[in-house]
Amino acid sequence: MKLLILNIITVIIFLSNTNLALPEDTRPILAFSDINSGPKTGLYGNANPDGQQDEGVIVTVWGYNLGEKKDLAAINDQYNVYCGGQKAAKIYYWGKADGSNGPSDLSKSHNMQEISFSISPAAKIGDGIIYVEVPKVNDSRKDPIRSNSIPFNVKDHGRIFHVTKSGDDQKAGSWGAPWATISLDANGRGNWSKLAPGDTVYLHDGVQEVDRYNDTTRMSGMKFSEINGNNHGVKGDPISIIAYPKANVLARGKMYGIYIWVPYVNISKIRIEAGNSGDRGTTGRSTGIAPGRYARLIGNYITDRKDIAGPDGCADGGSGAIGANAANNDDRVSGLIILGNTITKWGCQATQKFEHTTYLSNRSGSTGNAIDVDGWEFGYNLLEDNMARGGIHAYDENLSNSNRCGDIKSPVLIHDNVIKNQRGAGIFFGTNLSSNATTNCWSPHVLIYNNFLINAGIGPNGDNFAADTNAISVSGRGTSSQVLIRDNTIVWTEAKLSEDQKNANGTNGMLYIPDGSLRWNGKVTWENNIVYVLDGTKEVNCANIVPSELKEEAGRLNGWLSAKNNIWYGYKQIMGKWTVKLCTPEWNQTNFQAPEWVSNIPDDNSPKLFDDNLNPNEEIIENIGYKRIRKIPFPDIIDISPK
Repeated sequence: MKLLILNIITVIIFLSNTNLALPEDTRPILAFSDINSGPKTGLYGNANPDGQQDEGVIVTVWGYNLGEKKDLAAINDQYNVYCGGQKAAKIYYWGKADGSNGPSDLSKSHNMQEISFSISPAAKIGDGIIYVEVPKVNDSRKDPIRSNSIPFNVKDHGRIFHVTKSGDDQKAGSWGAPWATISLDANGRGNWSKLAPGDTVYLHDGVQEVDRYNDTTRMSGMKFSEINGNNHGVKGDPISIIAYPKANVLARGKMYGIYIWVPYVNISKIRIEAGNSGDRGTTGRSTGIAPGRYARLIGNYITDRKDIAGPDGCADGGSGAIGANAANNDDRVSGLIILGNTITKWGCQATQKFEHTTYLSNRSGSTGNAIDVDGWEFGYNLLEDNMARGGIHAYDENLSNSNRCGDIKSPVLIHDNVIKNQRGAGIFFGTNLSSNATTNCWSPHVLIYNNFLINAGIGPNGDNFAADTNAISVSGRGTSSQVLIRDNTIVWTEAKLSEDQKNANGTNGMLYIPDGSLRWNGKVTWENNIVYVLDGTKEVNCANIVPSELKEEAGRLNGWLSAKNNIWYGYKQIMGKWTVKLCTPEWNQTNFQAPEWVSNIPDDNSPKLFDDNLNPNEEIIENIGYKRIRKIPFPDIIDISPK
């Protein structure tokens, strides 16, 4: 089966003859943008500050090897960005994606840069592209080098509004007469009701919407819902709520940081806080962003509430920093695009098992008549130091014999994420059905690739629930998916854990597929992954694949599990079951072309991943782990059929 995948351009495919010495690639690569359509005029309206020409929407793009344009006013230099066949009208930021231009810091984790620019009024209307030009490195020639392109649709319609901390909600919302707020209050009033498909709203520096919607059922910092039948985006014309370049913007609520009850609403570059552990009985759950279907959630920073002292402000309940499903036949999960966000310190020691770091599901089958939803994309995000269970968590269940689960009818993509110090599985995909069920839950193709997981699998939870303490976990009771797990780097280094994390049990496995998973007719392909443990004092299972049906018969792995070209830093030790126990964490480059499920025993001359004091070799981690999540474009068409 072939799948056309757009905008996935930075995955490294390690073939069997690949050497781990990754070549430096200086080509500029665009990975993604906050919006992919918008008008070419209207930023200033009639204000035209300083007499300059009007501009279109401001777009932010993220990528690799984009450099830094120090003189943003210079026109005739080698740093240029184009959209709709024209140079940008203005460049607002060109540099490291280090939190200076938006709150999500992807510089250290992904080595990314970002550019914010406005569309030229001379841009050609219609489907077009964005690309950049940067100077060649160590090259005396004057011609710049051009990046790949990403799509952008230039519009001749759609309005642009502005919100400032000194604005007035009775004014027009223009550049010269900005609003003070955008979202709805508990009485259903707010400037949101004035928006229509294709509109864009820029939130300027200092804008804060804290507990603005304070109804006890949906206590939110920002809330967006349908008021007059037109307050939502449509396909091709979303509504976009975006922080202005270099602006610090905050949405903070008790139950929800941002709650969206309508489709096609984009949220970008906003700091979002939510938490209710101290008031669990009243507010029920914590969600950073509760999006509507077909939303783009790009470059945000999501964390617990920081204005409530102690654990009372931490996330708890039954959702996540990003949480969406189709319960009660209200589809709010289809087609989500979740890229470039930082999610950190979500949850605390007391957070219970039903709260997750992120949680995407269907759930319609357990709440009514099951409906099918579209898949989603979760890429280039940084998840760090989260105590809520499960990093990228996708799960559904139906324990009733009368209803089926709702299915996912298009692929799920999980790629290029960095997940560090995560309680529960770093990546979890699975379902659960009644023992008498005859119909599967989920059937989509799932691609889990190019992720870097460091200390994923910490446990247990505040209610002492210790399940899913694995780096990557696939639970297939009710799933007929083809799951491709490829080109991931997985690290366990106890020296990097806090005392609380060290006392919370170690990881059970780097890849975990529990007993009973052979009930489903799917398949897991596990290839080109690197797994290593930096703490030789603790016994950690690298893989725990022990379905009771398999016993020790190696040949029967071929029916549902395909595994090749993986390397494990340790030695092969079979102890009655298909369990690999890591011991000596030494690097052996010659074993990268590992033909077996586990690598051969490392030789004594291989460079060590930690010194004699068990301090991890950061240089090797940097060179191997982080560099695997960048550089080489993914082909437009890939074959996701398990080999």
